[in-house]
Amino acid sequence: MNPEQIFNSLHRSLQTALGATVSLVETLQDEAQRDQLYTKIQSQPTAAEFSYWLEAWAARGEAQEQAAMQLVDAIFSRSAGGPPAPESQGLQVPPSLQGELQELTQHLATLRQDLEQSRRQEI
Repeated sequence: MNPEQIFNSLHRSLQTALGATVSLVETLQDEAQRDQLYTKIQSQPTAAEFSYWLEAWAARGEAQEQAAMQLVDAIFSRSAGGPPAPESQGLQVPPSLQGELQELTQHLATLRQDLEQSRRQEI
C-alpha cells in the first residue's frame, strides 16, 4: 500500500466511526430505535447486513464531516469579519448539537493534523 491508500483508508475509517457514533447517539435517545437495534443484534446479522451498516455509517460520517467543515468555515469567516462562506449559508445546526459538533470538529481537525504529520514523516 502506498501512503495515499493508507491515508484514504484511515480517512474512510474515521468517517465510518463518526457515522457509527452519530447513529449510536441517536439510537440511544430513541427507545423504538434502541429496541429495533437490539432485535437486529440478537438475530446475529449476516456479513452482508454488517457490510451494509458499515457503508451506511461511512456515508453518514462523510455527511457529518462536510457539515462540520461548513460550520468551521462559517465560524472562521465570522471571526475574520468577512461574510459567511457561500456553502455555509442556510446551514442550521440545532443549539442542542452545537457543542457536540464543535467538539467533533476539533477532534477531526486534530486527527487530520496527526495524519498529515505521519504522511510527511513517511515521505
